[in-house]
Amino acid sequence: MKKCISLILALITVLALASCTSNDSYKDSAVNKDYVKVGKDDPVYFGDLRNIVNAEDGYYFTEDGWNFLYYFDKESKKVVPVCNMPNCDHNNNSCNAYLGDIRHYSGLWYYDENIYVIGFSNGIMGLYQISKDGSSRKRCCDFLETGNEYSIIATVHRGFAYFSINRGDNKAQVYQVELKASAKPELIFEFEGINACIEFVRGYNENVYITVSYYEDETYETSTNSLYSYSIPKDTYNKIPIDDLCGHWTFIDDNTLIYRTINSVMKYDFNTEKSTEFYNEPLMPSYDGRYIYLDNDVNLFREMAQSADEYQLDKRSIKVVDLSGNLIDEIKIKTDGLCYFGDEDYLFIDLNEKISASGEGDTEIQIKNDDSIHVIGTDFITSLMAFDKSQIGTDKHDFTLLKKWDFDSIIG
Repeated sequence: MKKCISLILALITVLALASCTSNDSYKDSAVNKDYVKVGKDDPVYFGDLRNIVNAEDGYYFTEDGWNFLYYFDKESKKVVPVCNMPNCDHNNNSCNAYLGDIRHYSGLWYYDENIYVIGFSNGIMGLYQISKDGSSRKRCCDFLETGNEYSIIATVHRGFAYFSINRGDNKAQVYQVELKASAKPELIFEFEGINACIEFVRGYNENVYITVSYYEDETYETSTNSLYSYSIPKDTYNKIPIDDLCGHWTFIDDNTLIYRTINSVMKYDFNTEKSTEFYNEPLMPSYDGRYIYLDNDVNLFREMAQSADEYQLDKRSIKVVDLSGNLIDEIKIKTDGLCYFGDEDYLFIDLNEKISASGEGDTEIQIKNDDSIHVIGTDFITSLMAFDKSQIGTDKHDFTLLKKWDFDSIIG
């Protein structure tokens, strides 16, 4: 009898330990909450062409060419326009959520309980500050005058905006401007090279990191990417000795950088100033304070360009790995849309759908449980989909439709 009781107690102990190592428990214990300070730091895990950003309890989002600002509440799972006006239909330019009057472009930030978007007025781009309920907005600060409205690379980090204007004059420059109406932009970085331009500007801790691309000579055959670090308190910058950078990179802690090369994903150690292979495929990396996400989107576009075939939607996937590169999960997404890897709670994707030659036909989105998104139909439409990251490491990979945009959503 004692032996039987001992076996039962041992079994209970094993089951208890198994429950303690469940997906939810691992998620809670593994999150680095200080990786990005919400409302203070550049939300680097949403990428550079972001139209979505996290706040304390949810996410603000919009879409290029679609003129309204929305909020997704994490607790209620509801999406609402950012408008507090009673009896508003949220479908015209009198709505507080309407952004068309400031000509909003890619770029969305949340800082000190306000939303910031890039707007264009009188030949000058700048930032607009919008209150959390949409009731007030104002021009926050100006960038510089430019004839090319789409040349801005920008971010908001710890009280300042950092931006670049690529003019095509072989000069790559980054400016800093305080988030105040009277503030004037100050040049903090300049690089000269053949067709030099700024690819990325990102804030992390007390530094701003700048990726510069340029051609090595006037044959325009070989381009190079270089990464620089600008110290905010010291007002100095230096080059990071990485020679094989191929665009995309992310920090996983103060001393470690994960970056993509033409052949693999590498890990750079700031203490030793050496790189080692992290993952043996050239995937786009992102980190959310818990997992590293590796997207094969760029590879599929390269295959399409080389073969003249269509984008292979059935091959698109995001691998989820731990800090040692061990595969935890793989999320398959049948779309060529942007992925906003997101914070520790949600990942988002743009679902782009084709338009038919006639421009007619209804579109239907089907979300299946076989880890894929399937699209049927031919109308032009873009949808924002949300993936709850608590599903990682489980057999369930469901996406939630947050918002569809169609031609009826456009107001000139």
